[in-house]
Amino acid sequence: MTRKNTAVNVYLDKLFVNTTKFKVMPEYYVSYQNPAYLGLIKKDQVYFTGSSMGSDNIVMRNSVSGVVEKADKTSAGYFFPVPLIKGLGFGVEGTGFSTKDMIWGRCTNCNGSSGSMVVAANNQVSYSGAVLTAGLQLSENISLGAGFTSYSEDRNYDIGGALINGAAGSNVHNTHGYKDINTSGLTAQSVGLLLKNEANTLFFDAYYAATSQKTEFYNVLTGSFDQYKMPSVQENTLTYAFNQKKSFIVLKQTNYIYPAVSGIPSSSISKYTPAAEHWFSTWLALRAGAEFSRSELAGAKSSGSGLTAGATLSLKHLFDIDVNFTDRARPSRNFNDMTIKEKVIFATLSTNSGIFSRSDK
Repeated sequence: MTRKNTAVNVYLDKLFVNTTKFKVMPEYYVSYQNPAYLGLIKKDQVYFTGSSMGSDNIVMRNSVSGVVEKADKTSAGYFFPVPLIKGLGFGVEGTGFSTKDMIWGRCTNCNGSSGSMVVAANNQVSYSGAVLTAGLQLSENISLGAGFTSYSEDRNYDIGGALINGAAGSNVHNTHGYKDINTSGLTAQSVGLLLKNEANTLFFDAYYAATSQKTEFYNVLTGSFDQYKMPSVQENTLTYAFNQKKSFIVLKQTNYIYPAVSGIPSSSISKYTPAAEHWFSTWLALRAGAEFSRSELAGAKSSGSGLTAGATLSLKHLFDIDVNFTDRARPSRNFNDMTIKEKVIFATLSTNSGIFSRSDK
């Protein structure tokens, strides 16, 4: 019985980080991990992660307008089991996230010339905060989790002018409307669910996160920023382990739900990620998958797709290095009729500190 428990514990520790490896870039107001998994961990874990997507190159929407969309995220966290209480675990995380959105238009008449690309709007936002999570295993098959996030926003933007029929007006080079907005005390809440079989080969987990935060996007028709509420996030992951738990098949689906506000109809983005991973040895795993996305933003529908690949290097059980690379097309954050082709890098360093551990008899 002891040998069986040891094997299961090792596998569960592996699975605890396995489902996160298929993420492209986790949202800044939810935990790196579904908190329901905290009820299963037997050893503590420290992690550091960083991800980046997009570039400073203009992606053209048509011959007269385009956009730059870029995002970066870093986070660090500590997850640990409660030594004397079976099925209870906690987590604390710190996160930083930044986005850069620049709307470009071909100027119709700037200083007597026309045809050059100029900035109609420049919107740069950064977030920083902390996430507290807890998970409880109710039975052999069911675990629940919850999380609370407190964070702040620092937003800087310039407005140059409106895009008329996709082109910038003559006043666009005279930047005006600069603002620096700092907002603290923002919060988000999340809940998680984990269902598994007793053989520890089939897992289904889901979480839901919501925030009351409101932000703004540039309206190309009016030349101003319109307010909207940040989306609720709902994610489902189905994981199947086979081949003596050396191989995994993962099906992940993520929904972003934007409520209607200020005359703008409700919007949504859905992502689907089928993927597979195989451990070739105790120190090397490779994985690959695809990403499909569809959106309905302010009544306009679009879709995108891409491929993702990654590897895990486990160095003598001291720490793991996870690297993911994704090449995809996704819905634009700024134009509801446009998809953005981009490359995403996501890397994580994780280890067990040995401060807290639990051995369930």
